[in-house]
Amino acid sequence: MTATLNPDKLRERRRRRRLTQQGLAAAAGLSVSIISKWERGLVSEPHFGTVDRVAEVLKVKPKDLML
Repeated sequence: MTATLNPDKLRERRRRRRLTQQGLAAAAGLSVSIISKWERGLVSEPHFGTVDRVAEVLKVKPKDLML
């Protein structure tokens, strides 16, 4: 399954945690490239499991990153 990610919410939550794209990518086990694409709105439908990992790193609920 996929989720529709909100790029602005992702960027805002990442910055609140004082993480760089590199830091978020490393902590979530993802590439910097995919974090960058999500934040620019180039890719907006990651798998739920991926959203869960990012949400866990950002200490938010997955729904807080969705449209």
